[in-house]
Amino acid sequence: MVEAMNRQVTTTPQTLHHIRGEGDIVPQVRIEGGDSN
Repeated sequence: MVEAMNRQVTTTPQTLHHIRGEGDIVPQVRIEGGDSN
């Protein structure tokens, strides 16, 4: 389960970064908040 989540987390920020370009900080914070929850 942890490995699957880790994979999604790495893909989520990469995709957002690719579309937003400068949204590297936004996706990272969003993922960290969801992971903490």
